[in-house]
Amino acid sequence: MYEEDSVSEITEVELAAARTDWGNELIAISIAFDTEGIEAATEIANRALDAVYDYGFGPVLFKP
Repeated sequence: MYEEDSVSEITEVELAAARTDWGNELIAISIAFDTEGIEAATEIANRALDAVYDYGFGPVLFKP
């Protein structure tokens, strides 16, 4: 389990920043696909997913 004191709520500012970052990544993927092709778009998409879901941190039990 976790210690309740060690968990903080996500703020509205953090949520807005995450949404903006996610949207910017989607735009970057689209631009890369249009200008450089599927390989470049896939590379950007993989980096974005790794950053958001932190797959390198440890085992992931749920993968959307």
